[in-house]
Amino acid sequence: MSLPSRLGWGLALLAALAVLAPALAFAAWVRWEQQDRRAMAQVHLQADLFSQREAWERRLEEESAALVRRLHGSSPAVQDLDELRAWAQRALAASHLDLLWVLSEDGSILACGHWPARAGGRQTPLLALASMRPQVRRMAFRDRDVTGMVLARSITWRERPALLVAGLDLVQAAAAASPPTSRTRLAIVPAGEEDRVGQPGGTPRDLLSASVTLDLSGAAVPLLAGRRPAPPPPPFPPMAGLAALVLAAALVAGGGGAWLGRRALAPLGHLDEMAAALSRGHLEMELEGSEVDEFGRLAESFNRMIVALRRQRRELETTARLAAWRDAARRMAHEVKNPLAPIRLSVENLIHAREHAPDRFPQLFQEECRTIIDEVDALTRLVDTFSRFARLPEPQRRATPAADLARHVVRLHRDAAAGVELQLEVVADPGVAEMDPDLVGQVLKNLVLNALAVVPKPGGRVWVKCEGHEDAVSYQVRDNGPGIPAGIRDHLFEPRVSSRPGGTGLGLAVAKQIVTAHDGRLDMETGREGTCFTVRLPRMPVVGKES
Repeated sequence: MSLPSRLGWGLALLAALAVLAPALAFAAWVRWEQQDRRAMAQVHLQADLFSQREAWERRLEEESAALVRRLHGSSPAVQDLDELRAWAQRALAASHLDLLWVLSEDGSILACGHWPARAGGRQTPLLALASMRPQVRRMAFRDRDVTGMVLARSITWRERPALLVAGLDLVQAAAAASPPTSRTRLAIVPAGEEDRVGQPGGTPRDLLSASVTLDLSGAAVPLLAGRRPAPPPPPFPPMAGLAALVLAAALVAGGGGAWLGRRALAPLGHLDEMAAALSRGHLEMELEGSEVDEFGRLAESFNRMIVALRRQRRELETTARLAAWRDAARRMAHEVKNPLAPIRLSVENLIHAREHAPDRFPQLFQEECRTIIDEVDALTRLVDTFSRFARLPEPQRRATPAADLARHVVRLHRDAAAGVELQLEVVADPGVAEMDPDLVGQVLKNLVLNALAVVPKPGGRVWVKCEGHEDAVSYQVRDNGPGIPAGIRDHLFEPRVSSRPGGTGLGLAVAKQIVTAHDGRLDMETGREGTCFTVRLPRMPVVGKES
């Protein structure tokens, strides 16, 4: 090729590059700007949902405390049952709440502000909420089912202990928090229907959606979901040939533009991962960013939110510990009263025989002293039981292969399983979890021993299963025994409750306490064909600090 031809081709190439370079740069900027706006809006929406959940919990705590003060400070005091029911309706109408019960010790409804005709019925499940933080409950009313956030407070009425339970109808609260003038729409999505988040009303391209659980424990409760229209794209200049130039530039150097876009959006991707970990309850992390740009200011706000959530979790844990101690004291007092009565009766019998039947006194003295000694031994065993429950050590967590722990527990109980088929199954490579292997091993040993004790011999079967999940490790202990009696299923994890004759009722209570200390869950399913206990422990979050 001649020199002029080569020069012409070179000039043509330079001209093409001069036209395509600005178009390519502008197309990359548009792509980055759209993703940046969407990601920022997504994070702000997630923060709004956290703030809304905290606002509901704060409103419920303040309003319920005000109702308790109003009831105790009534002048004249509310003593008559009809007066109490009228007070409940007036108090609910004057508050910013939707639900109000006054319950007796046995769960009978003394008064009901939102459903007056319900007075005289029973609402036993609400008794378990005493002195706890706000919780979400699904309740059946006359014409509909209500998803409510409720909080119970102890009160005194007619010099007897009672319970005031206040609550919010979350569906109505979500509707009130997103009026027609607001761009954000809130809704309550039942557990198991998470795919509904962001629907209906648009496609994933048209909507930004987010959700948070309504319980920090991670139980299967409804979600608070939010959605809003995606932010509009930046304005495009009126150039007729720009679309063709952008298309040509994308064909020539699309890979380079995509690489630049991914690199520019890497901090926002990290922020999205941390927001997802935060929604699962992982609070031990911190986001780093420059203090001079918008992302740095957002990171600072994000970290302040995490600090506030940590403080709230510590306060909730303190409240839960105090509630547990109060419950233990109440149970101890109840249990101590039982042996004190025969001790008193024995002493009174000895005094009466000494004064009115001295000839029978020596024989009666031996019998009554044996009764007193037996009851004192029962008191000693009771105190030892509660003492062991109270001395549970703090978990010393370290990286532990989950499957190795399961194999160790099964190997220890091979000899004790005479006449019983004891099997181990490891699924999906459980990997390594942060746990105290001694305490978690104690939980698994207790579950395996309980299963071995209730299955038929011969013919009994016990399965131990260790499975890895995306953000957790689970252990299952399943048997083919007779199942848990229906009368104690709701109280199985409480001290002094046992389904086995001669059981102390302490093993499952300690197991529950150990799993909770690991931020995990201990669940039970039972029926006529056996019982299955599931221990679910979280893995450490995969995201953390990045420089």
